[in-house]
Amino acid sequence: MQTQFPTYKLKQLNFSFFSILLGIILRLQIFLENHSLWSDEALTVFKLIAYPFKKLITLTNSSHEAMHAYPIGFLFCIKKMIQLFGYSEYVFRATPLIFSIATLFIFSKLTKKIFKNIWSEVALFIFAITGSQIYYASELKPYTVDVFMMVLFLYLVLKYINKTINKNEYIFLGIIAGLSTTFSFAAPFILGGLWFGGIAYCIHQNKKKHVFLFTKSAIIWCTSFVLYYYFSIRFFNQNQSLTRFWEYAFMPFDQGLWRSISWIGSALFQNFQNQLIVPAFFSSVFFLIGGVYLFLYEKKYFLIFISSIILTLFASALRLYPFIGRTTLFLCPVYLLIMVKGLECIWKSPLIYPNILIKRGLVFVVVTLTVVFNAQAIGSMQDNEDMRPIVKYFQEEYRPGDSVYISRVTQFSFGYYHGYYSMGSKPLLIGRIHFDYNDDVLQMMVQYVHISFDKLGFMNGYLLGNRWKQIAEKQKFIYKQNKRTWVIFSHYSQKEKKQILYQFDQRGTQVKALRKRGAEIYLYDFQKG
Repeated sequence: MQTQFPTYKLKQLNFSFFSILLGIILRLQIFLENHSLWSDEALTVFKLIAYPFKKLITLTNSSHEAMHAYPIGFLFCIKKMIQLFGYSEYVFRATPLIFSIATLFIFSKLTKKIFKNIWSEVALFIFAITGSQIYYASELKPYTVDVFMMVLFLYLVLKYINKTINKNEYIFLGIIAGLSTTFSFAAPFILGGLWFGGIAYCIHQNKKKHVFLFTKSAIIWCTSFVLYYYFSIRFFNQNQSLTRFWEYAFMPFDQGLWRSISWIGSALFQNFQNQLIVPAFFSSVFFLIGGVYLFLYEKKYFLIFISSIILTLFASALRLYPFIGRTTLFLCPVYLLIMVKGLECIWKSPLIYPNILIKRGLVFVVVTLTVVFNAQAIGSMQDNEDMRPIVKYFQEEYRPGDSVYISRVTQFSFGYYHGYYSMGSKPLLIGRIHFDYNDDVLQMMVQYVHISFDKLGFMNGYLLGNRWKQIAEKQKFIYKQNKRTWVIFSHYSQKEKKQILYQFDQRGTQVKALRKRGAEIYLYDFQKG
């Protein structure tokens, strides 16, 4: 008897391979473009260069450091990469890229557990080309690690929830989950949500042994998280600047039920728009249909998928974690899976299912819309703070004795590219510009500080103490009357740029200038003011 060749499985395998390969290529393309460091990336690089491993552990132990702190496991990975391969943007961003690529392979396995038809391939394809996932794969930020953790634990929970778990497996789950809390600030919401969802399903199915073993596994990662929380991330709650920055992303819990429901709808709409990069209206409709379908017919997936969303919302209401923006990128795979379930539900409906042309047309429209909108998003991923050519220009034009003014947010980018272009280890006195908004009135202030550099020329701190303060005070007059005075700034609002140029135009004459996207440098002659 001749065996029939499984052509569908072969096509499925080929399309999965194509989607993963395409996802890797798109991530590598943005990564290899090697755009200049953003100011917040440069601040992280400064800490990685200037601080030893021991200091990195306590980064969140002050309100100032907590503002820009990242999970300790994430920082340790990058610090180790720097020790092995040296300083470069590629090295700094390699860890997010590796996690993002690894996520593609696990997501492929995850979709095959959830969908038994072409929609597993559609879900993987959409995820592979989603602009937000591609963008953060080449940024020195931990959001791709968050996504990796969500996809990994979704896969593990669905793998173990319907099989007999032995002692070694639940210990393995607990240890992996415990380690994840040091790599991702979102891990408690991922693990807690999946645990609640999994436990609820096991109770519903009367799987007492699974409830017991999942609970024992949770004790391990909860212990790890409690220790990490106490020694590190509890200081985030004391950071007023951080709370004010994310104010818009906290659910208004105390303004009535209708206001809260309206806010949730608006927040989900924004997340669909920014994370899935497809028209939010269509995403919302498919998400709603998928959610209702899962609730009625596939409660296991409904409980597991929705639990992390609900837990993150609850944390947002308590002002512990924002629900809008990049910090919730880890929910993107969940949004996508529910949305694709909605598409599958429409695909299986009596009006569409018998008609092969309509079925193919639906798949074609979904894939085409995804490609078009994400292609536009990926095409717009350009430098917004192109500091590399600015510092290169400064290196070529700078003369000993020149005065240098740098905006506060720009100092770390300048400090990194100072070493990138091997500009020496001699300390540099700068006038550090910062702004204060007082009743919507912008005030520009200058503080004179000496930047110190390591032997390779990378900024590693400031020269402090009375001696250096006295030197700075003596040189203030020279700085204010210098024939060659530089001003460098980036990551600015138009109001801030206008204020800087107004102040410098009042004092002197502009001689040279170079303007790049999001970064500018000017040379002034203050003796012609």
